[in-house]
Amino acid sequence: MKIKNPKIVIAGAGKSGTTALYFKVKNSMPRLCRGTIEVKKYQPRIFDNFIGVVAKIFCNFDEKYIDTYNGFDKKILLVRDPRDIAISTLLYGGGYHWIHDKSNKIILEWINLIIKKEKQPNSVSVRELGKYLVNDKGVNMFLYLLRGMISNTVDFREKYKDYFIVKYEDLITGEISHLEDFLGFKLVKENEVDSKFSRVVRSKSSGSWRNWFTEEDIVFFKPLLMKYLQKYDYNTTDWEINPRPTILPENASRYVLRILNERREGDKLEKIKINIQH
Repeated sequence: MKIKNPKIVIAGAGKSGTTALYFKVKNSMPRLCRGTIEVKKYQPRIFDNFIGVVAKIFCNFDEKYIDTYNGFDKKILLVRDPRDIAISTLLYGGGYHWIHDKSNKIILEWINLIIKKEKQPNSVSVRELGKYLVNDKGVNMFLYLLRGMISNTVDFREKYKDYFIVKYEDLITGEISHLEDFLGFKLVKENEVDSKFSRVVRSKSSGSWRNWFTEEDIVFFKPLLMKYLQKYDYNTTDWEINPRPTILPENASRYVLRILNERREGDKLEKIKINIQH
């Protein structure tokens, strides 16, 4: 049903593509609207009913915050193949959140290991790359966050059954007629993300896990991700990795170096310099 000035909320886990979908929907609204990104509690403003609202939230927000979005007209839950979420979490979380303030030695070791994987993808496992992302208390932040994102997204569907499920993979391929029907308006073709959020954009693709995962990774990650795959109707039997894997530096080492230095610059730290050639 078409609503004149809809209030739309988009929920999802980190690295599931919610930022891209948020801007796609916001840029497609028939008129000016108010946008909010990762604001835990929705606090209505007097003009919201006259211009509409587009909000992006995380699945792991406390229920008391998520419930403030209950009155929204359209609710969307964006899901993504958790194997791709794992790769995006590794690179973005590592580069921007967990290793940027470590010693230069550790940072360079990690980036050089990524470069090694680019050159010989089967020589380094995703799990091995994740071992570098440990906080001061010895917690492996990569696995800690990934487990949380997976369980939160599965639990979210159990608690909030009125959210319309959209797959990131459909967003990438442009197969979004079902979403347009749900929203009641057409969506713009291009995914234009505001420049200040450009660091979250990496490959704009799906299935990259097939180039990243090794046989060791499949053994480790399969039980961890299976419940999510089952819940959202992903193929649970297809774990075939690319026999000739290709990992591009712009989606890996160069991407990590860019967002890592962006974070270091914001924290008034000296930029890391490394010559990535291949």
